[in-house]
Amino acid sequence: MLSTMIRLMLTAGLLTAMMTFRAQADAGPTAMPTCNISQSQWESPDRSRTLLADPALRRLLQAWASHPSNRLSIEYPGGEQGDIWAHRLVAWLVAFGVSRHEISLFPGGSDMNTLSLSLQSDGSGA
Repeated sequence: MLSTMIRLMLTAGLLTAMMTFRAQADAGPTAMPTCNISQSQWESPDRSRTLLADPALRRLLQAWASHPSNRLSIEYPGGEQGDIWAHRLVAWLVAFGVSRHEISLFPGGSDMNTLSLSLQSDGSGA
C-alpha cells in the first residue's frame, strides 16, 4: 500500500514536470539533453527518488515529453549485466509513462558503470 502511494506520488511529480516543460517548449530551439545514470544511482535503496532527483534525467524526460516523436536512446555496457541493467531501466521508464516503442537500446557503451541516455530526432524538423 505504501509502495503504491509512493509510486503514485513520484509518477505525479514526473508528469507535472513533463507538462511544465511542454508548456515552455515554444520558447525556441534548444540542444537535445543527455543524461548518464551511474551504477551507484541505479543501486540506490530509493532508486526512483534518486533518479527523479537527477536534473539531467528530468530535463531529458521533459524534452521527450514535449517532442514524443523523438526516440529515447540508451547506450549501455555490453555483456549480460549491461543487458539486464538496460532492460530494467526500460521497465522503470515504462512504469513512469514512457512507451517501450519510443526507446532504442544500443549495446557496447564505453563506461561499464554508466548508462547514457539521449534523444534521437525523428528527422521531421518539427
